Amino acid sequence: MPIKYELETIPVWDAYRAGSECPLCLLLRRAEADFVRFYVGHSVMVPEMRVQVNDAGFCRAHFPMLLDGGNRLGLALITHTHLGELRGKLDKHLLAGKSGGALKKELARLTALVDEQLDRCLICDRLRDRFLRYAYTIVHLWQNDADFRAEFLASKGFCLDHLKGQLEMARQTLPGARLGAFVAETAELQGRAWDRLERELLAFTGKFDYRSTAPPSAATRQSVAGAIAKLTGANPAQHDAHNSPMDSGTGDR
Repeated sequence: MPIKYELETIPVWDAYRAGSECPLCLLLRRAEADFVRFYVGHSVMVPEMRVQVNDAGFCRAHFPMLLDGGNRLGLALITHTHLGELRGKLDKHLLAGKSGGALKKELARLTALVDEQLDRCLICDRLRDRFLRYAYTIVHLWQNDADFRAEFLASKGFCLDHLKGQLEMARQTLPGARLGAFVAETAELQGRAWDRLERELLAFTGKFDYRSTAPPSAATRQSVAGAIAKLTGANPAQHDAHNSPMDSGTGDR
């Protein structure tokens, strides 16, 4: 039986109309901000949420985001109980008096436990679930809404990671002929995006030629951040806010 996913049509439409390098990146950044607010909001006093946080915790990327979430007291409360529960698990493998083979086994168990814990994060889990819903919605709208299909074809494609995930969702949910059409259209718009970024990057680097006198266009200025967004899913706005288009000490053309 195929997996049933909930549709998220309104946010998906909004993300496509925003014209970003990857609508899924935009959707998941918004969802991530919502989850951060949730976990440092009223949920810190909800017993069911505290149980989940105590058990799983958060990853190295999301703990700092929670720290900047505006509620250090709430974060301190959930971190304190999570730390206590985690310490109880770790201490079982750090008992004094063991040596030889018994000690090696305990250390192996400790390593496995730490590796498992480092892979756990409530926000990452929720983002994975949200991605599946968004990716499914894109396929559903592409198949059933002619207006959205036109919007899809006019878009800038996806970042590498979300391109992979979106095509996997299409593989799981579309029949053969439909799948072929979806892949062909995705390849077309993705190819256009690569071509555009290559042109913009070339134009940007060309502006640093001593023979060039005209200033770069807005699109040319944003080409480096846009390429990074396409390759990695990073937020172009963050690059533009914190870095000049070229950190070489030669000045910003």
